[in-house]
Amino acid sequence: MSEPALLHREIAFLRPVRLLNIEVDDLGMEEALDRLERGAVFTPNMDHLAQLQQDADFVAAYRRVEYPICDGSIVRLLGWLFGLGISRESFRGRFTGTDLFEAYVARHGPTGPERLFIVGGIGDTARKAVEAINARVGRDFVVGGISPAMGFPADGTEETRVLEAIAASGATVVAVGLGAPKQEKWIDAVRDRLPSVKLWFAVGSAIDFNAGTKPRAPRWMQRLCAEWLFRLLSEPRRLWRRYLLRDVPVALLLLRQRLGLYRPVTTAWSSR
Repeated sequence: MSEPALLHREIAFLRPVRLLNIEVDDLGMEEALDRLERGAVFTPNMDHLAQLQQDADFVAAYRRVEYPICDGSIVRLLGWLFGLGISRESFRGRFTGTDLFEAYVARHGPTGPERLFIVGGIGDTARKAVEAINARVGRDFVVGGISPAMGFPADGTEETRVLEAIAASGATVVAVGLGAPKQEKWIDAVRDRLPSVKLWFAVGSAIDFNAGTKPRAPRWMQRLCAEWLFRLLSEPRRLWRRYLLRDVPVALLLLRQRLGLYRPVTTAWSSR
């Protein structure tokens, strides 16, 4: 990483909180938006923390990311309850990665120089998301979108097509919704190849939400920390293993951290 990037990391990360084998930034929404300048945005949730115990490449991508901003209710709740450095104010003002992306669009979409490109979804999902966001902000803020073909990004031809489309669009911001850890590892692998892109967002299902191809939990469920339950009930066959078998044990790992008993099982965690 270049010296300017290292300097940026030193300036931007004022309140790192260790959660298992990564560090996250415990920021409020407005504070987070004010800090987003150049780099990549990952929003670690319970599923990220679970996969980070098994995937050394995922850990490496997190060690290089500029903005690992704590996602969602459950991570913040446990981080606060277990005394791991998450403040009560942070939990009360919690937001998800989708919320952060939507707030960024609301701030920069109606006016300003930024131009967004979308990568993710299947079929015509990206096109629908482009149309929906531009209609909402009242101008062509999103300058392009691609739902990659099957095999992406292992298919080098398809990856080249996506990167060329981003470069040709003049985008300065790219939102990638491929699911974790694929989206984070792909961003980490390719972002240096597109220096004109200032900011990369790993957005998960936010593209589907904007396209209307998947419903988001109602506000009352979000407020009750139950958005995960809505998603599980919406897609039980796809998500039951993730939420019930992979993610639940993370709470025990966080408790072990609080007791000083946690030891990373992949690469050693490292302070930024």
